[in-house]
Amino acid sequence: MDGFPTDDDLVRQKIEIEDPLLLDSLLQRARPLQEMPVLEHLYNRGSSGKKVPCAYCRDPKFPNHLKGYVLRYSDGARVLIGNRCGEHHFGQQAFKKMVETIVAQNDRRSLLIRRRAVLTAMPEFKRKTLAAVSSPQVQAYGRARRQFHSTLPQVAAAATYAVAAMGGALMHTVQVRNLDAESEREERREREAQKAGKPYVPLRQPIYKDEEQPFGTLKAGDFFMSSDAPERQLAHIVGRLEEIHQQLPALSTKNEMVAAFRGVRDCLQALKSVLDQVDRLPSALSQDNLELMAAWASARKLPGRYATKPGAVEHVNTEGALLIFTAPPMLGATDRQFVQDFENALIATQ
Repeated sequence: MDGFPTDDDLVRQKIEIEDPLLLDSLLQRARPLQEMPVLEHLYNRGSSGKKVPCAYCRDPKFPNHLKGYVLRYSDGARVLIGNRCGEHHFGQQAFKKMVETIVAQNDRRSLLIRRRAVLTAMPEFKRKTLAAVSSPQVQAYGRARRQFHSTLPQVAAAATYAVAAMGGALMHTVQVRNLDAESEREERREREAQKAGKPYVPLRQPIYKDEEQPFGTLKAGDFFMSSDAPERQLAHIVGRLEEIHQQLPALSTKNEMVAAFRGVRDCLQALKSVLDQVDRLPSALSQDNLELMAAWASARKLPGRYATKPGAVEHVNTEGALLIFTAPPMLGATDRQFVQDFENALIATQ
């Protein structure tokens, strides 16, 4: 083909089409090979399942291709051709080179269109993501988390460990029969009785041991973790988006642009994860969770006394002071429309 088009030309040019029969100046028969036609389009009829004819086959009126190419002559006339027919009439290597060139152009065009879509949609997406930091739901989540850790530090530390190491299970120590120890004791006593020539009389006295067992499992455990709060996570996502937004216009190679798009996808996934975490606040501070933590603290004999009221945990410390953690009013789900709008803008380019 006559050189590789500029990026602007590629964006304007539609290379891959679905129905080549809609093109103008379409010839049923190929002309004698007096000029080398240009490979103009790829076509793929896979979605419709309707085959199209090939101008180079024996019967050009008989539809026999689902995938193929459009060749254009210098005067604008066009013909359709399948892959094997192209190799047969133009030579395997020559036609392969033509196909590789237009496929490369089509791939680059897809990247350029996707880059343009990202650059167009990015400013509003960054603004809305940054605004999410100040949303009532995210702010309520942060305040509740800070109050929980400051008001009930020992319970908070135990909850953090439970989620990080035990899958959310709060553990407590119980005494259970140590059957192995009892068996060893009786075997030893029986040997001693035989050695002394005395009758063996089993000792009916149990032996106990301490064992850690699950007391209950916390729901929505990420609230209790000591990792970054949603505000900081969202701010980090905005920073990463800004970095990609600044770098993307200067990227030229396929690998560079694909890596940038992967970074955008990672930011999207991280953003959804943060919003999911915030939306789990009602579950994290449900009455079941509050009662579980208060009962566990009492069973573990943590200093002071623990009790619950609807939506709250009360702790009377060793000095007699009453500390109360109160779950905030629940505000409903976080706004996701801006995420959907950004995804739709990118999907439209695929």
